[in-house]
Order: sequence, then structure tokens, then C-alpha cells
Amino acid sequence: MSESFSSLFWGLMIAVGGVFLAFFLIRICLPDRRLVPVGYLALAGALILLFIQATLFCAALRVRNLVGEVETRVSSIVSSQVGIVGDNLSQSDAGKAAAVLTSEYPVLASYIDASALAGKTVEQIPTVVASSVRDSIDTFIRWRVFWGVLFLVMGAVGLVITSRRIVSNEVEWGDYDVPGSTSYSSSYGSDYTPNYNYED
Repeated sequence: MSESFSSLFWGLMIAVGGVFLAFFLIRICLPDRRLVPVGYLALAGALILLFIQATLFCAALRVRNLVGEVETRVSSIVSSQVGIVGDNLSQSDAGKAAAVLTSEYPVLASYIDASALAGKTVEQIPTVVASSVRDSIDTFIRWRVFWGVLFLVMGAVGLVITSRRIVSNEVEWGDYDVPGSTSYSSSYGSDYTPNYNYED
């Protein structure tokens, strides 16, 4: 339970920190944009999805740190219960060794099987098991990072796309509100008609 709550806590910190950083960068890079509620909803959705991925990421890191203990435990099981003599395990012997390990550690059924142990020596079994578990967890961690970053980017893009440009009330010379129209205004009224009669 303590490990679970710790992963939840750090997952929340990573999610909040990532969303805050994205929001801060957007405000710095786009100061002339006004953010709207729909954009904040997109960022909130990204926060929730990032929180899930970050929590799984933290939990996977903690599990990876325990692989060394698993390797020690597997070594103990192999030395006491796997009574196989020979340089290399045959397919049949590898199946027996895998069955012993998975009966003691059912979770290992997802990481190890007879084909992974065949051709290895009994002394190599703990290293093979630990390496298989590490590789699987590393792949899981990489996917959590990928999805977490993707969700954060999507939330930031949604916030930017839904934002509105702040238009200044003061239009300077050369600025155009509508294509083809100028900011110059005459001092005469719109119905003024110039008099072209000249005296000799």
C-alpha cells in the first residue's frame, strides 16, 4: 500500500508539474492570446491522462528496482528445487524449470517460459529471468513516457488552438482590420463632396 500511494503521489506531482510547465510556456510564447474555457478543459483532460501514465511510470520504476530481489529468490528456488544435472537444459528440462518457477512466482508466467530457458545452464536461469523481467518493464516504461508526452502535447495544442487573439483597440498606421481597407480616416464627413469650380 505504501508503494502504491507513493506512486500515486509522485504521479500527481509529475502530471501537475508537466501541465503547469506547458501552460507557463504557452503564456510566455503567446502573450497576445486569450485562453478560453474549452482550452482549459483540453488541458484538464491532458492532466488526467498524464496523471495515469505518470503513476504507472513511477510504479514500474519501483518494480524494476525489485528485480534484483526476484533474481536472488529465483536463484534460491533453482538451487533447492530444480534438480537438473547437465550443461544445458533441454526443452523438457526447461519446461520443468519454468513450471517450478511459475508455481512459486505466478507473476513470472508473463515473463518466462520453456523456450527462454532452453539451452541455458541451471546457473544462468536467475540471470535470464531477471533480464526478461527488466526488458519487459523497460518497454512498459518507454510506452508510458511516450503516451504521457503525447497527451501533454495534445492538451497544449488544444489550449492554443482554442485561444483567441487579443485585438488592440488602437489601430496604428498600416494596420488593416479588413483586407483592402486602410486605417486612414478623413476629417471630412462621409457625405462630403469636393467643389471643383474654379474662378478665372
